[in-house]
Amino acid sequence: MRGLDGLATGVSVTALMAVAPTLYAPTPAAGALISLTGEIGSIAAPFLGGMLLALGGVLCSRSPL
Repeated sequence: MRGLDGLATGVSVTALMAVAPTLYAPTPAAGALISLTGEIGSIAAPFLGGMLLALGGVLCSRSPL
């Protein structure tokens, strides 16, 4: 299951990086915006997961899969 998740993440990140500059005029800020969203997500996701675990306990944070 983890392998499938990693594959899906790799495909979606690659697609995002390829299509985002075509949605608006290519500028140096476009690359920075894509990088910024990735960095924010990599920081916010573990933080939110930790908060869910701390506030709700292990049963609340378990994935149904």
